[in-house]
Amino acid sequence: MFLGNKEDLFTTGIYWVEVLVGLAVVAGIGYCLRTICIAIVGEELGQSLRLASYEAILRQPVGWFDFEANSPGFLYARLASDIPFIRNVREASCDCLLVPFKSTLFIIGGWC
Repeated sequence: MFLGNKEDLFTTGIYWVEVLVGLAVVAGIGYCLRTICIAIVGEELGQSLRLASYEAILRQPVGWFDFEANSPGFLYARLASDIPFIRNVREASCDCLLVPFKSTLFIIGGWC
């Protein structure tokens, strides 16, 4: 296996390095696309939840707002604090984007 022409071994090694770098690039693009898609879905989900919440609040009778738990200030604070939790899904997915780049830098740094 290793008893060949040094030039052939070098050419074969370069070929496999190019294949692995190509796979890393494809994997990186895949992670980027996945992160972008998850971010878009997260934003649309937050928008639809906020809209559904507003519509549900507007359908309530006027007496419903007399309760302390249904005061406008409390409802506003609730909408402002609950919907951003949906965005945490997007932020968690962004961490997945860094993993292949960290691995690639570790491998390259280990070889140098």
